Amino acid sequence: MKLTPFESTMLSGWEDVYRKSQVSLWILIAIREEKGFVEEIRTFIHRHGDVDMSEQSLYRSLRRLESATLIQSRSVENPKGPDRKYFSLSPEGGHVLGAFIERNITAMFLSSPNNDLFSNRKDVS
Repeated sequence: MKLTPFESTMLSGWEDVYRKSQVSLWILIAIREEKGFVEEIRTFIHRHGDVDMSEQSLYRSLRRLESATLIQSRSVENPKGPDRKYFSLSPEGGHVLGAFIERNITAMFLSSPNNDLFSNRKDVS
């Protein structure tokens, strides 16, 4: 599908906002997949969520999730320098993530009548 320059700009802006709004979800999934160090989390989010974020933004999000008790952290000795922080899901975080995925992804997109809404249709011109 060929887009006009205006449509392309609008789509790019929408995609950027959409991706950034999913950062907490991607962080929790990365941690669930045992990517507990900051660089592992960042790489996972970039690879799977297609979101580039600064280390500072990631730390801010991690602090927010930890304060909400969805994740927990511990210091891990690093023989090459200062201790590193390792993040893991708290029991509550695991339950909340599972419920969120079930309610907002599985039920809404994968096993519902909404599937037809996302099939390839001719765009309205």
